[in-house]
Amino acid sequence: MKYVILISSYLLLSYNLIAQVSINKFVESKVSSHGITGMKTLDTEVIIPEIDVGVVLKKWQSEKISKFAEPIIVDISPFEQGLWETNGNQRINRIKITAKKANSIAVYFDKLKLSNNAELYIYNLDGTVITGPITKKENIEKNILWGSNVFGGSTIILEFKTPIAEEKSNELHIRKILYGINPKLSFSNKDSIMGPGFGLSSSCNINVTCIPGWEQERRAVAQVVDEGGGWCSAALIMNTCNTNRPYILTANHCIFQNGNLINTNNSTFEFLWFSSACTPTTNTTSTLLFNGAVIRARWEQSDFALLELNQTIPTNANLTLLGWSRSTTPPSSSVGIHHPLGDIMKISIENNPASIGNVRTFANTAWRVVWDQGTAEGGSSGSPLFDINHRVVGQLFSNTQPSSPPCNQPTGGTNYGRFDISWAGGGTNSTRLSNWLDPSNSGVMTTNTTNVSALFQSIGDLGMSIFGPDYLCSSAIYKLHGVPVGSPVTWSVSNPNIATVTPSGYVTATWGGGIFILSASTNDNCGTPINVTKTISIGAPNISSYKVIGAGTVYADAGYYYGVTSLGVPSPVNITWIVPAGWTIMNGQGTENITIWTGSTGGSVTILFDNVCGQQTGTYKTVVIGTGGPAPLSTDPSITTLAVTPNPASSNVTVSLVTNTTKMNSGANAVITEIKIIDKMGSVRKRFAFNNRSASQLIDISGLSLDTYVIQAFTGTKWLSAKLLIVNH
Repeated sequence: MKYVILISSYLLLSYNLIAQVSINKFVESKVSSHGITGMKTLDTEVIIPEIDVGVVLKKWQSEKISKFAEPIIVDISPFEQGLWETNGNQRINRIKITAKKANSIAVYFDKLKLSNNAELYIYNLDGTVITGPITKKENIEKNILWGSNVFGGSTIILEFKTPIAEEKSNELHIRKILYGINPKLSFSNKDSIMGPGFGLSSSCNINVTCIPGWEQERRAVAQVVDEGGGWCSAALIMNTCNTNRPYILTANHCIFQNGNLINTNNSTFEFLWFSSACTPTTNTTSTLLFNGAVIRARWEQSDFALLELNQTIPTNANLTLLGWSRSTTPPSSSVGIHHPLGDIMKISIENNPASIGNVRTFANTAWRVVWDQGTAEGGSSGSPLFDINHRVVGQLFSNTQPSSPPCNQPTGGTNYGRFDISWAGGGTNSTRLSNWLDPSNSGVMTTNTTNVSALFQSIGDLGMSIFGPDYLCSSAIYKLHGVPVGSPVTWSVSNPNIATVTPSGYVTATWGGGIFILSASTNDNCGTPINVTKTISIGAPNISSYKVIGAGTVYADAGYYYGVTSLGVPSPVNITWIVPAGWTIMNGQGTENITIWTGSTGGSVTILFDNVCGQQTGTYKTVVIGTGGPAPLSTDPSITTLAVTPNPASSNVTVSLVTNTTKMNSGANAVITEIKIIDKMGSVRKRFAFNNRSASQLIDISGLSLDTYVIQAFTGTKWLSAKLLIVNH
């Protein structure tokens, strides 16, 4: 799914989307805030030869199909044909693609595999339209095409960025382009920066923003572009479960080309493309582009097709799903919202009752309207027809009003496949709307247009969540977010011995500490059961559930590890370690594992936990000092410890690995790659990294106060430690 935004100063939304940004001065600003590096070098160029427009137009006429572009098979490998350059730790590839004398251009990838931190941008020649960043969230599987939005003009530039370390993990290959051809050869609007037919529709068409009261409905209508260069209109449609299943209603003939069913996985669906003002017509401030859909049902006799987008619609996308009516009575007045000739969204109005018409030779399967304002043209097919209550009653099949001129009213008419006929369709799941839009067979006759933010997010979990504290100190009220008003919710706890819950979600702790799971059970409006859970900790952390692990007998003046078993307190929780007097915590304070340096006397290694509910008595391990040490942190038999010379020291010291065989010589294979100097509080005061991978390293101790420190050295596989005393500098 690609989020396409045309804005001048800021970028909105940051989920599985792609932003398209309008920049007035691309070369000067280089759009650094949006990740584009700028056109400081001439990109390598792949040129698609000019095609014979006359021949193509004749072919389209003979095929009796409405198209805006001719698909051309190409073999473009940006990584091999583009220009590479290096910028810091980034590798950047650019390639320019020009379809000579094309009116518009779109690209289709058959390989799109981006690594974790790679980004792809697509923009037009002057940088006024930028699509990106395209990330790994858009990666495609084999036999799927990924289509870009349609760029006005004949040239686009692809810019790819990746960290050098990830360069080999990416794949890009373009298999097809759409070569845009202007079906109105007199059209010469060079201001078109977006969409296959901006400005192409007939003069009697009305911008949808000119008619108040249709703000919600226009947010459900999409322009559909298929990989063969065809265009249609479509709209998101409601279901009786109030779930945000992204069903799309369009025309059956829109998913055919030359008598063959197209692969709708390779189609794009662009929403929110309407003029920001009634007049003059201006380009939009934002559009939302989805890639791919699957066919759920279709029926030729009422010319309907029901698709489902491959991606879920984000709740903050500000799209709507259209309400519908199954009424068998012709609408008393009608409105159509559509993209004629692939133009920016338009609206048509019929003030009189519709009559009954036909889809082809199938009698009484259409509502027929004769427009009082506006018209319908190629590209309008599949668009919704609304009744006086703003509910969908059909989708556009054909327009029999004169095509020359198309604004000659009121002769002819426009036929819409009837929604009520499509409801039962051909009597099977694949030929009717009913089992998809009313799976519980509720029998409702109407639904209302609803913003996606007010709907369940998906069947199964519906995006619900339990809201309330993670820690229950005594009692609290928990709410199930996302459940519709009036839906029953049943609450339960996993361990009634430590907590109880009322039917309203009021939870009371009955025990001083522990973990339990709070569950909320409900169902969606179609009867699908839903269970949502939340793990909750009661009271302060239960110390009896913890145990300090580590050596019980240690040696003086040596390093050791200590940790704690984690048996069930969810984070965040504060951890504090306490060690015997004279011992040093080298690192790990505040975490579940520490490294210490022992002193001359034993005692207790204690860990304390606390959270918002307070703190319980710490759990500890008694430690005694043995004789015969020291015992090193390392378990490598070839390395006993570190040697620090001189020690005490007042200037530079040498840190060396010490082996069992030769007390002051380096291990045969081990080297020191990093050294840290740590004070008594566990803070790292100095850190050294070494390119000369040696078993003995000289370090500078200047700037450190007179005190005792721990030296830690990393061998590439483990850390070793030794004590250092700094005296007069």
